[in-house]
Formats: sequence, C-alpha cells, structure tokens
Amino acid sequence: YCKDCLSKQQKINELEEENVRLKARLRYQERTAKEGYFGSSTPSSKIPVKANITSGQAGHPAIRRIQDIFREKADRLYHWADDRAIPADNNLAERELRPLVIARKLSFGSQSDAGARTRETLMTVLNTLKKKTPDVTAAFKSALDKLAEQPDSDPFKLLFDLDFS
Repeated sequence: YCKDCLSKQQKINELEEENVRLKARLRYQERTAKEGYFGSSTPSSKIPVKANITSGQAGHPAIRRIQDIFREKADRLYHWADDRAIPADNNLAERELRPLVIARKLSFGSQSDAGARTRETLMTVLNTLKKKTPDVTAAFKSALDKLAEQPDSDPFKLLFDLDFS
C-alpha cells in the first residue's frame, strides 16, 4: 500500500465515524424537539397519549382491556413528568442488578456453576447489607472475623442481626 492510499483510507474512516456521531446527535435533537417529549418541561396533562394505542377498537379482548386502561387513566400515565422525584419506570431491581451484569460481562462470566452461585450469593449478601448498614465493608469484615473466631456461628445472624447502638 502507498502512504497516500493509507492516509486517504484513514480520512475516510474518520469521516465515517463523524457521520455516525452526527446522525446520533440529529436523532437526539429530533426526539427532543417533538411535542410532548418527556424530557421537556411539558406538563403531563399536555402530553398526548399515542393515538394508535387508544384510538379505534382492537380486535383482541386482551388488547381492548389494555386500551381501556390507557383511556381511563390517561391523566395518570405520565405523572412522573411533572414530578422528578417519581421515577419514570419501576426498575429499581433492574438498576441494582446492572453493575453485577456489567461485571459479569466484562469478566466473561463465571467459568463454572459453582462460581456463578458464589457470585450470586456474595452479591445478594452485599446488596442486602448495603440497604441495612451505612458501612458494608465494616459489617462484612466484622461478620467474617466473628465467624473465624466461632466457626459454629450462624453467618446469617452475624451479618444481619446488626446492633448500631
């Protein structure tokens, strides 16, 4: 290959990458410019319910019931748009699992069923401790120290019967 050909190919690659970035930015701008986009300051009472959900009558009875829910509760569907304290979804559990899923993906997962169960158990214990104690590391270390001193102790009680007085 000649130097000129390589530099031209490199320039083509850079232009293609910039094109992808610009297309993504354009899609974002188009989405935010639409009337009723939920990231805007539009009050929920002004957000139109999608016409294809509520207009007309669906043929399937189950879909009709869903349409009725949208029609009856249209004023409550987007209440989270008015109050940022209300989450737009109900995915607290999903969000808590996300770091674990990312870690599993980056590490190419567990290499055995036993490894998967170990990670599963540790993450469950650590996430539960996180909700129960201000210092997860200290609580976990304390429980492990007590378990080393008293091997017959119940690990659950050592971990979760915490006294913060």
